[in-house]
Amino acid sequence: MIRRIIYIAFLVNLSIISTYAQSAIQELTKSLIDTNNSKYEQAFGIYTWLTNNIKLDVKAINNGEYSSGLPEQTLKKGKGLAEDIATLYEAMCRTIDIEAYTISGYSKNYFYNKNIPFLRSNHHWTILHINDEWIHVDPSWGSGSINARYTGTQKALYAVFRIAYAKKKTYFTQQPSDEFFDVPITYLEEKQYPLDPKWLLSKNPLSFKAFENDTLSDKTDYPFFKEEIEKIRNKNSDYVLQLEGINGNKYNKNNYFDLANGYYIRSLQYDLERTINEKNYYQFEKYFYEYTTIVDAIERHKILTDSVYRARKNYLREVARDQKRLTGRIKSKAKKAQDRFRSGQKSIVGKSSSYKKKMTGYQVNIGRTEIKKIPLVLKKELLYTDTNQYNQLVNELAALEEQVPEFLVPLDSLIYVVDNFSNIDAQINDSIARANIVFKKNIEILGNMVLQGKEENIIDYVDSLKTIYKEIEDFLDDKKTAKSDLQNTGRAYYKNAGELQKNLKKQMGLYTKLHKITENADTLLIAYNATIDKLIASYRHAISFTSKLKNHNEIQSDISELNRDALKEQKKSIARENKFFLAWYENHTAREKEVYEREKVIIKTIRSSSLRNQKTLEMKLNKFAQQQTSF
Repeated sequence: MIRRIIYIAFLVNLSIISTYAQSAIQELTKSLIDTNNSKYEQAFGIYTWLTNNIKLDVKAINNGEYSSGLPEQTLKKGKGLAEDIATLYEAMCRTIDIEAYTISGYSKNYFYNKNIPFLRSNHHWTILHINDEWIHVDPSWGSGSINARYTGTQKALYAVFRIAYAKKKTYFTQQPSDEFFDVPITYLEEKQYPLDPKWLLSKNPLSFKAFENDTLSDKTDYPFFKEEIEKIRNKNSDYVLQLEGINGNKYNKNNYFDLANGYYIRSLQYDLERTINEKNYYQFEKYFYEYTTIVDAIERHKILTDSVYRARKNYLREVARDQKRLTGRIKSKAKKAQDRFRSGQKSIVGKSSSYKKKMTGYQVNIGRTEIKKIPLVLKKELLYTDTNQYNQLVNELAALEEQVPEFLVPLDSLIYVVDNFSNIDAQINDSIARANIVFKKNIEILGNMVLQGKEENIIDYVDSLKTIYKEIEDFLDDKKTAKSDLQNTGRAYYKNAGELQKNLKKQMGLYTKLHKITENADTLLIAYNATIDKLIASYRHAISFTSKLKNHNEIQSDISELNRDALKEQKKSIARENKFFLAWYENHTAREKEVYEREKVIIKTIRSSSLRNQKTLEMKLNKFAQQQTSF
């Protein structure tokens, strides 16, 4: 009984305050408008005043506070949440007989995160009925924007020393805009979505899932939206908000919170202390069903919230791991590249031999061979001729001469392969250099992404960094493959050149043997000298090939030096930015935990109150049923 008296007294006081405040709102509204203007112009005049004088309370948003539901308090403080501002605008419009309702829904606002599903509404705006048309008005978004503020010290430390900081202070910037008066439906479909899609005013409105997933092509059927709207006309805003919350679960099966909250707000008006009788029995059954729905919905919401929170926590942890793993791999790659570049003076064709040694060896061989080009002494006496031996030597000589083209063709073609590899290597190095520049830019803009505070930018950064790193890794693999192919080319060349030179030396030996057993000294001498010329030519050919390899290596050393510097710079940047990223991650997860803990308190309050009333009703209904049975 005492509880009932207190509740009635509270309602009476609230009614007196509200009546007084409503008269103040009415006086203010009438002072703002010109009665000769159309209702549309009057509504716009109120909107203009409101967006210039009422601010969005960012501090209340950060602290997780909830709407007072009283427009007079919003007017007095000069600031409020989106629901407070929308409710004040509705109240002002109603004082000049403009039909207005505050509705709730989902918005992709400053705090929106595309990786978290919508589990409850997060925004309120107003809808007006003027000249037989419905228009959407969002006075809170029309009044300005939310931004992040950092101290001058923080900015200086970050700019000079790249010292990581993540804590930021959000604030509201009042920038009145006409953009949010008479908001187009297409904008709503992209940035805002009502709990009940009937307010999209279409027989085929965008589906909620399409809005959530940014797929603007998926439509749904709502042929009776006009009839649904007509049913709630001339009702108060509280009734509309309750109904919207209850209906919201039909279109978003994950939104159990607004379903529970809608029933819960309505249940606060129930008088549960009345005695149950046959006339009001159905009301108590309805109350009991609604409390059961609240408890069930809030339990489901808690389960969903817990699972989403855990999934988000794991996801963010995985993003941090990706970042750490990625930067570690790049640092390792940079170290390996540095080591490889330091040893870049070694020969491509082998670790144990140098170009200088190889070239000197060929020059010495040329000199020795030139000495052998001394005319042989022609013998005057008759020489003994062994026909069998002679024929055998001639056959061996012919066989060796047939093999010469087999070596000459690869030698002539392989010398051009080096040039081709030079071009390929140059292209790969250019690609690595470009990728390094892009990578460096991405590293530099990481700080700005963190400063903006939008998580999807950070995640996109990690994804893009992974993509660029993969490109660099692929280029380095291509370079490694090209280097390996070039080594194989060098080995193939020197193998062929060596075989050719052995062949020519064998021919020279056969000519010497023939000279001893035949009289054709002049002919043999000419052939012998021609073979020596071929051997000298092969040596010079090999020196030319070695020079090309050397030039190629020198070019690569110059380019590699640039890439090495780029990788070293990356390594330093990564060490700095990784700390910056991890600081953001720790702050971000701490904020999510804060919101999660506040949510748990609200859920606990609604659940405990509803569960208590549910048990009370259950006892009263059982008692009444027993009384009916006894009679």
